[in-house]
Order: sequence, then C-alpha cells, then structure tokens
Amino acid sequence: MSEQVLWPYGGVLVATLLVWQVVKRMRSGSRSSGPPLPPGPKSRFLVGNMLDMPTEEPWLTYRDWSDVYGDVVYLDLPAQPTILVGSAEVAFELLERRSDIYSDRRMPIMLEMMAWGFNFAFMGYGPVWRAHRRSVHQYFSPNLTHVYQDIQLQEARSFLHRLLSSPEHRREHVRLMIVAIIVRIVYGKRVENLGDDFITLAHKAVEGLVLALVPGAYWVEYLPFLRHLPSWLPGNRAGKLTDAYRPIVQAMRDQPFDQVEASLAQGDGTPSVTATMIREIHEQVDTIEGKQVEEKLKLARNVTALAYSGTWLEWTTCAAEVFMLAMGMYPRVQRQAQEELDRVVGPNRLPDFDDLESLVYIRAIAMETMRWLPVNPFSVPRTSMAEDEYKGYRIPKGSTILVNAWAILHNPKDYPEPEEFRPERFIKDAKINPDIRDPITIAFGFGRRHVLMRSGLQPLYDICPGRFLSNASLTIYIASTLHVFNISPGYDKAGNRVKLTTDVSTGLVACVVLFVSLFLRQG
Repeated sequence: MSEQVLWPYGGVLVATLLVWQVVKRMRSGSRSSGPPLPPGPKSRFLVGNMLDMPTEEPWLTYRDWSDVYGDVVYLDLPAQPTILVGSAEVAFELLERRSDIYSDRRMPIMLEMMAWGFNFAFMGYGPVWRAHRRSVHQYFSPNLTHVYQDIQLQEARSFLHRLLSSPEHRREHVRLMIVAIIVRIVYGKRVENLGDDFITLAHKAVEGLVLALVPGAYWVEYLPFLRHLPSWLPGNRAGKLTDAYRPIVQAMRDQPFDQVEASLAQGDGTPSVTATMIREIHEQVDTIEGKQVEEKLKLARNVTALAYSGTWLEWTTCAAEVFMLAMGMYPRVQRQAQEELDRVVGPNRLPDFDDLESLVYIRAIAMETMRWLPVNPFSVPRTSMAEDEYKGYRIPKGSTILVNAWAILHNPKDYPEPEEFRPERFIKDAKINPDIRDPITIAFGFGRRHVLMRSGLQPLYDICPGRFLSNASLTIYIASTLHVFNISPGYDKAGNRVKLTTDVSTGLVACVVLFVSLFLRQG
C-alpha cells in the first residue's frame, strides 16, 4: 500500500471506498445495455486497481498491460476512472481528432497541496488556462526562438570551457548550461554556478514536482479528503512531501520576479521576458483598473516562474545526459557525427545555428535521444469532458487519459529494434525522413485547445510551449560537445571501465542513473 491511513481516518477511508463501490455499481447497472468499459486488470473489492499501480518504472507495467488487454486499458480507481493509452493511433485519435472532448485536465491534488497550482500545464480548460497559454505563446512561440539563439550559443560555449577545466563535474556543467539559458532569457540574470539562489530554488521546486506526479504513488489523488491528514501521521507520504516542498515552490515563484521588479524600479534596464512583461503592464496603468493590474502582475509572475522552473527544463537537462550516455554506449554513432561536423564546420571554429540545416546526422541524434530513453515517459494526463465511445468501448465522462509515451516510442512497428540507439532511422536520401514520426510529437504531448487571439480563433497545440527552445538548446549542445570532446565510459575506483546501463530514475521525468567521461578530441 502506498500510504498507511491510521485511526480515526481508517473508518472514513473504508466508508468512502464503500460509497464509491455503491455509486460504481449503480452507474454500471444504469448502463448495462450500453457499450462495455475497456478491458483491464481485475478490480478488487473496495480498492479497485489501487494496489496494482506500480511506483517503479510504471511505463513498463503499463506496456505489459497493453500487451495483454490492448491499446485501451481501463483502470478502476476511486473517483478517477483511468484510461491507459498504449499506442500512437489511439492517442492521436482521442487527443487530437477528438480534442473537443479530451482537452480538459485535472489539477493533481499533490500539486495544489505543494503550491504548484499556478502550473497551467495541469489547469482545467477555461479562461484562466487561456490567459496563461496566450501569455506563454506570446513570448515562447516558434517564431521567437531565433531571438534567444545568441544566449543559447553563449551558454553552450561557456559549458565547453567548464568541461575543459573540470570534466569531473560534467553532470553539474550540463545542468548549469540548461538552467543558465532559461534564467537569462526569463530574468536577465547570468549565473555562474549551481549554488546560485535562482538555480537552487528551481531545482528543488522541480524535484518536488517530479516526485509528486509519479502515477499511482499517492492515495490522496483518488481520495482527496486525505489531504487533511496531519503530516506527522506515520505513512503520510503526501503530507510530508508537501511540508518539505511547499515553501520552496512559493519562494521560487516570487523571489526572482520580485528582484526584477525592484531592479526596474531602480532603473536597471537589463532585458528579459519578465522585465518586458512588467513594463507592458505598467504602461497600461492609465487605461485599466488597479485590480486588473494586480491580476496581470499575478499572471506574469505565474508564467515567468513556470518558464524558468517548468518540467521542460528538467526534460532538457535529462535529455542532455541521455545523449552522453548514448555516445558512451555507441561509439560508432559518435564517430559518424564527428565526421559530419568535420565536413560541415571544419576544425577552425565552433558550430552555430546556421550550421544545423546541414548537420542532418546531428539533428537525427537529437531526435533519437528523445526516443531512445524518453525523459518524460508519460504525457500530462487529460480528462474527458463527455462520455465517449471508441472501438466499441465506453470511455466515461471525467476519465483520466494517461498516454504511455515510452511504449509508443518503443513500438517496433514504428521504430525497428527500439532498444538500439540508431539515428539513421530518421534519415532518408541525406535528409530527415518526414515519414518517420518525430519523437517530439510524442514526447511533448498531444492535442490542441483553441484560444481566442486578437486575430480571431486560432488553434494552439496543447503541448509543452518550451519544446522549441528545448529542442534548439539540445541540438546546439550536441553539436558543440561532439565537435570538441570524445565521450566514453568512465572508470570505477578500481580503475576499471564502468559498464554503462540504461537504468533511469522513476518519476514524471526519468533521468539516467550512470554518467560518462569526456575527453578532448585528438586533432
């Protein structure tokens, strides 16, 4: 059992589960003549499938269930019937073609408890979500990625210098590079080490987010009244996690924004997304009410905090580590990439963004990095807004839709020999093959929600808005690193080569456990 619930709450728990069973049976009886629910693991009395939910590498268990029951699996969970999607076909059909039904989301109880409620990626569909999504799109749309390329290039090259001087701290250097890019863009601040307050806050806050979103790990998601349990109760993992991370999340949201606001008041003109948003709001003071000013500042505070601490930042960092692991395990791929760099870039300069169009193999490596060990093995869960039917099965209104992105990206029909790191799978006739599904379309989510923009009704794809910035940062990092360094397995304390594995951590973001060594390329 994930959490132990002690007296006097045990009686309430049992009563709640009994009520759930009665309601479930009543609903089942009223629909006895309709389509059946999708197949799934056998449901137990009172607890349904709660005890079946894995907490370690859940994507593997979910893949096994899909192998047994099909690409649409029903999980019987209290107050939260869950549909597990195991194929791209089903995911695109439900979340894109039927986006009018599957565009909603449910804010996880754990995130509310942790003060992560401002994370619009988990907000329900409505005016608050639209306001946040519109603001993010305004500053991080694909049309604006070129604006940030100078910062990305500068930080990638600073990363190379750090590696050269202290390669033993390679993992720290990777994380610093990624977070330094976004902190400069969002807050205009240059960071030189991971001890910076901005970095520490973002890292710890996202750490809590990742732990809170392990599917099936916390009973409070199925029985919301458990949020009122005192955190000191033995077994109350949700309460203890909340106590540890809630103050950090609040500080991460407020402190950097307050610093930029104070600097602007003192005449500091350092450019940043936050400074631009604050200036634009204050320029409207004469035309809008004071309450609206506060609402707009709150929105800006939320958006900038999410931009600099969102899960995409952790995704990019972990993807950068996956790349290094792959190069250590597949030296053939590394040599081929370096041959392309020698041909396109040459020995007398470093790669830049203008080279990427010609660096086809490098771009394919970035794509294969996202596919091989997906750092986000699940897309953000959706909620069905109406009852639906798919291939003869009923999908109840209010169901949580959980897509197993890991399984989709390891489907041998789409990606032969999925356990192998093979960038060539994305290349045809010396170009990126458009017929092979780009992993980014799976790794960063599905579907779209419509947002009323000034120019009219426009579709905004409901996938991570930082995906363009993330992909650009990852690709220029790959090109820069391979142009300067050779990557190989490190050594253990006995002086033997470390045997690399594909073991990853469990959570919303999956990071590799082992890292590798880097060596300067030889001339």
